[in-house]
Amino acid sequence: MRKQTIFLASFFALLFLASCNLLIGQTSPNNNEINEPVTPLAEEEVEPQPGEPSLEENLEPTDTPESVQPPAQEEPQLPPAPVQEYIYPQNVIAPLSAGSDITISYIEMIDTPNGWAVGGTDFEGDHILRTGDGGLTWQDVTPAEVPASGDVAGKSAVAFFQDSQIAWVIYYNLGGASIPVQPVVWSTNDGGANWTPSAVLNVSMASFFSPVALWFDASAVGWLLVEVDAGMSKSYAFLYQSLDGGYLWEAIASPTIVPAEGSDGIQSCGKSELIFADILNGWMLRECPGLYSFNFVDKTTDGGSSWNMIELPPVPDAEVASNGFCTPFDLNVFSADSLKVSLHCQDFSSDEPEDFYYLYSTSDGGVQWNVFELPAMDASFLNETIGWSLGRDMYQTNDGGATWELVKTVIWDGQFSLVDANNWWAVARDGDNIELVYSSDGGKTWQIIEPVIGK
Repeated sequence: MRKQTIFLASFFALLFLASCNLLIGQTSPNNNEINEPVTPLAEEEVEPQPGEPSLEENLEPTDTPESVQPPAQEEPQLPPAPVQEYIYPQNVIAPLSAGSDITISYIEMIDTPNGWAVGGTDFEGDHILRTGDGGLTWQDVTPAEVPASGDVAGKSAVAFFQDSQIAWVIYYNLGGASIPVQPVVWSTNDGGANWTPSAVLNVSMASFFSPVALWFDASAVGWLLVEVDAGMSKSYAFLYQSLDGGYLWEAIASPTIVPAEGSDGIQSCGKSELIFADILNGWMLRECPGLYSFNFVDKTTDGGSSWNMIELPPVPDAEVASNGFCTPFDLNVFSADSLKVSLHCQDFSSDEPEDFYYLYSTSDGGVQWNVFELPAMDASFLNETIGWSLGRDMYQTNDGGATWELVKTVIWDGQFSLVDANNWWAVARDGDNIELVYSSDGGKTWQIIEPVIGK
């Protein structure tokens, strides 16, 4: 009986302890761990394999939520300006009739038989002419340009003749209504048989429209320099560039385009010449008599967007420098670094101003210059060593301008076109008289050509 009572007491004690374990939710078989907190298992460290980046190396600062940036919003792009097509006028500059005599005002021969000219006989405007027989006969290949009318004193052409087939031409008004209604650049690749007009140039900000220079390189990248306003030692200009052979033109320098930092700009002084050696490197001449204390040429190395003055050394005669001023002219460009430029100086110390001419030559892009006296005003070089100084007295150099030898003296002033050392053409002027002349012996003798429109 007593054993039974002890068994029952033991049974009820075990039952009470089991119920307590259920109430406190502990399941560990070890009574010593019942009241201790449960510790979570630590994460197992994994050693990186050779050549495999560690976890820390894979995490970048941008992986954290705080550094995640929203996608950048693109600025809205303005639509391109609409292209204004040339509208062919009902009236165009009338072609010259076959057999008629003509006056050549500018000539540029490509080789001995082939060349181009600007000329004509009428008020309507300059005619574009082409020869295939050395200038004896000419074809009128003028594009469909609207003629001068009303108070316009005439229409003049600025042209760039690349070879016997490829050329570009732009017209502008002389006096009166100084901005053409549709200023365009005409282009031909078949000797003028057919011409294509460019899109109409945007000249809405211009007070007048006076093209100074038109230039294309061998890849048909082109530049057009146009003066559009003036005032207070300024001659405001647009420099346009074409990347498609002359159809679309974009202003890369203008009165409203801020020059790049470090650039001198081109808006002061009148512009006279522009030549590019390639699509990046070009040279420009400006006429600034008395405005600067030094003489300079302008150079670009980025295709014309920015320009910098390249200062020229002082002229050799200090009295000439102190008693007058000088103007650069006649660019002869051989490469991006090699060129020659002439300088015309006037000394006003006496009653009659005295003229002096100098030749500046560089082969390192304008860092260093050689300076020589130039015997006459114009300078024309076939290459870096052989050239001529052409005025009423004509001289030749075979050493790049260091020494000169007299070739011929004439009684007229000329605009010259030299094909080689022997074959020369010139538009000869003496007062109001004008003739086309030719030399086959390097300027020693000349004969008059009477040009006519061929049949």
